[in-house]
Amino acid sequence: MVNNNSDRNNFENAEEAFDFLVSEKQKQKLKARWKEQMNEHSETVEIDKSTSKNFYGIVSGIAAVLIFGLAIWTFNKEPTLEKITSDLIAESQVLLPKDISSRGVDENLNIELETLINRSFEDENYQEIINSFESSTLRQDIDLKYQFYYALALLKSNENIEGNVVSVFEEIEEKVPALKFESQWYKILALLKLKDIPQAKKELTQFLKESSYQKENIELLLKRIGE
Repeated sequence: MVNNNSDRNNFENAEEAFDFLVSEKQKQKLKARWKEQMNEHSETVEIDKSTSKNFYGIVSGIAAVLIFGLAIWTFNKEPTLEKITSDLIAESQVLLPKDISSRGVDENLNIELETLINRSFEDENYQEIINSFESSTLRQDIDLKYQFYYALALLKSNENIEGNVVSVFEEIEEKVPALKFESQWYKILALLKLKDIPQAKKELTQFLKESSYQKENIELLLKRIGE
């Protein structure tokens, strides 16, 4: 008679205990069942992997198409009238007081003010001019050619402008021949910035008839306004 208790104490591992306690037929059934369960688990994992792979592949494909489409749309999208106006204001070259003496401007000079204007525009520090003019109690007595730079500083700054900026450019256009074309041009840009499109279109059409100054930009603006 086999001493089961003694043999059980001598088992070195679970496999020996399994062989001792379970009949051969039972062992085959259990092993078959374990194998079946392992196969089912493996198939489930493979399906999950395949599904995940396909899902991420589809998502990546859609994202690539969307990004490509957005890039084409952005590239082909033409700038708005507001963007064109803003760019033209920022990029327009300024004729400084020190550069207009050859145009027959009178000798009513203000050296201190000219120095301020030259420095501020060269440094693109428009707020310095704005503050200087607005702190002056005799601004109306300042020569028109200098008021031109005050109005221009307002236009080139990111501040909201008022209709009186247009009036300043109109007065300079009439009374300061040396700044006639510049005043007309900036008056139009001021009208566009104020969103007075009908008047701006009228001014652009007239300006194009009178001069070739800023011809390409005027044609561009008229084309955009006409759409």
